[in-house]
Amino acid sequence: AKDPEQFNDDLFLVRFCLSHKGDAEKTANAVKSAIEWRTKHKELLAKLATGWKHPDEVTVMRYTPVSLHGHLRDRSPLFIVRSGIGNPD
Repeated sequence: AKDPEQFNDDLFLVRFCLSHKGDAEKTANAVKSAIEWRTKHKELLAKLATGWKHPDEVTVMRYTPVSLHGHLRDRSPLFIVRSGIGNPD
């Protein structure tokens, strides 16, 4: 009832099932929490889906040795990590 298009996705549920390794209670709590968060931040998520960059993301990415290179066929992001640039210490 909150947003059937956003949450009516088998992969949405599979991610939580795999992450919580069969613990049904933890899985259910995580799904509920994610739905609440996504519902509360629906406008922000829609804005981000257009390609808009949050000002905090722009700032963080200036100092991060990672860059979005493109997308794979399934639309998942492909990042390039420039490990020689960072200093983990």
